[in-house]
Amino acid sequence: MSSGKSLIFKRKKTHLEESMCSGGLGLDSFSDDLLKFRANVSAAVEEYETNAEDDDAEEAFLPDSTMVQNGTREENFFAKKHTAEDFERSCRVAVSTVVHTRDSAKAQLETYLQQVFSLTPEKYGALATEITKEENPELVLMCTIVSGEGLLAKDANGKSDPYCKMTILSRKHQGSQQVRQKNIADWLKTGLVRDALQTTARPETLTPVWNEHFELSIKDPKDDLLVIEIWDSDEDQVGVTKIKGLRGFGNFIADLRKGVDDFMGRAFYLLSTIPSKGERKSLDLYSHSAKTKWGSVMIDLRIRGLREGLSSAEALAEHLRLTRAVVDSESKVKGHYVRRWNAQLRPNAHLLLDLHAECCGLNKLQQVGVLLNVLLDYHKSYAVQISTFCDLIAHIKSSRHVLPERVLEGKSDRDHPLWVSSLFADVHELGSYIFDVMKDHLLVFDLKTPQGVRRIESHLMALREMFSFQTFTKKLNQKYKSLGKALETSIMSAVTKAFTFLNGKAEPLRNDPEDRLRAFKGLIQHWLHQTQRILKDIVPLFKE
Repeated sequence: MSSGKSLIFKRKKTHLEESMCSGGLGLDSFSDDLLKFRANVSAAVEEYETNAEDDDAEEAFLPDSTMVQNGTREENFFAKKHTAEDFERSCRVAVSTVVHTRDSAKAQLETYLQQVFSLTPEKYGALATEITKEENPELVLMCTIVSGEGLLAKDANGKSDPYCKMTILSRKHQGSQQVRQKNIADWLKTGLVRDALQTTARPETLTPVWNEHFELSIKDPKDDLLVIEIWDSDEDQVGVTKIKGLRGFGNFIADLRKGVDDFMGRAFYLLSTIPSKGERKSLDLYSHSAKTKWGSVMIDLRIRGLREGLSSAEALAEHLRLTRAVVDSESKVKGHYVRRWNAQLRPNAHLLLDLHAECCGLNKLQQVGVLLNVLLDYHKSYAVQISTFCDLIAHIKSSRHVLPERVLEGKSDRDHPLWVSSLFADVHELGSYIFDVMKDHLLVFDLKTPQGVRRIESHLMALREMFSFQTFTKKLNQKYKSLGKALETSIMSAVTKAFTFLNGKAEPLRNDPEDRLRAFKGLIQHWLHQTQRILKDIVPLFKE
C-alpha cells in the first residue's frame, strides 16, 4: 500500500549513507588487510547462520509476550482445550465417519484412527460394529447438470428450449410398463417416485450449458437409479390455428397459448456404480423404446452421508473437537509437542477431516475457520510457523464467495452467523498478534541472516493476505502505518547491531587505528548491502 511504501522511502539519507553511495569514503580502494577483514566477516556470518539453525535459535526468534495475557506462553494452554471427554467423543465421531464412508481409502483410515486414538484392532472393531447398529446416516446424491450435446430440434426454427428433469427411481420398477411408457411427471402423480427437480430452460440451443447443482435423497444406493429426462419448453409459444371462414376460405390467426412441452429423451444410471470420490459422466439419451439415441447429457455425481438431526452449531462444535484431536496427534514427536510446528497434516488426517465436514454439511470456509481456531490455540502454547497462517488466510480469501455480501463489505456483524463472527474474530486476533510482534519485537527477526529475512517476509505476506479483505482494511490501517515506521527503524538499527556482533568476531590488526577505520568502513559497506537486499525483498509486500 502507498502509506507503507512512503514511510520507508521518504526518510532522508544520513551523511554517512550519502558518502557511501557516492563512494566518498573510498570503499573501492581497499588494501589487502581489508580483503582479509571481509573474509573474516564472511566467516563470521557463515558461523552465525549455522548456529541460527539450532533449535534454541529457531525458538528464540518469536517472542512469547503476545497472544497470552500474562506475557508468557502457557505450556498446557492447548492441552487444556481438549478434555478427556472431548477426546472420547471425537473418537466415536471419527469411527462413525469412517464406518459410513464409501471412500477407497477406508482401510487406511481405520489404521490411522487406531494410531490417533490409541485403539487396538479389537477395540476399534467392537466400536465400529456398535456404531453400525445404532446409526443410519441419510445418503444424498450431489448432482450437477453440466451440459447437453446433440439434442433434438423440436421448434420450427431448428432449435429447442431444453430443460432437464431428474428423480431417484428404484431399479425394480425400471422394466414396468408405467416406467417404459410414462414420464417423471406421471410417476410423481402415482407415487412411484417421491420427488423430482428440474433445471431452468436454455432458449434456442441444441447444446445447452446449465451447470446447475441439485441434491436428491437416496434410500438404497445399491438399488436406486438416477433418471434424467430432457424436455423442450413450449411455455408461451405462439401456436398457429387454422379456422375455416364463412365462404370456405382458410383464415389463419395467431393464438397465444401455453404449449405442450416435448419429450427429448432420457437416461438411467445405477447409483452403485458411482466411485467414492465422485465422477463426471456423459449419459446417452434415448426414446421411450430405448432403441433410438437422442443426444447426451453431461453430469457430475457424488454420494455423501449426512448426519441426521445435527444443527449447524452442533456440527461445527463436533468438527472442532475432531480437529483438535487430529492436531493433538499430528503435532507430537515421541510424545512431545513440536515447537514452531509447520502444521503439515498427513494425507489421512486431511481425508478424515474432509469426510467429516462433508457428512456434517460444512463448507470449505467453515472447515478452514475451525483449523485456524485450533492452530491459534496451539500457537499460544508452542508456536506455529507463521507461513502456515499465511496459507490459511489465502484459503479463506479463495473461499470468501460463500460469505454474505454484507460481510465482505465490512458492514455491521450483528446478523452474521456465529461461525462467521468466530472466523473473523480469529483472523483479527492473528492480525493483531502479527502487528504487535513486528512493531515491538522486530529485532528478534535477526535481519543479519537469510532466515531472518524469510521470517519477516512470512509475517508481511500474512498481513498482505489479510488486507485483501475489505472488512479488515479500515480497522487495521492505522496499525499498518505504525508497522511501516517500526520496520524502517528496525532495518536501520540492524546495521548497528550487526557492527557490535561482527566487530567482536573479526579482528584485523585491532591495535592500528587506520586498520580499525578500514574495518569500520568495510563493515558498514557490508551491512548497507544487506539492508538494501532486505528492502528489495520486503518493500514490494507493502504495495497494493
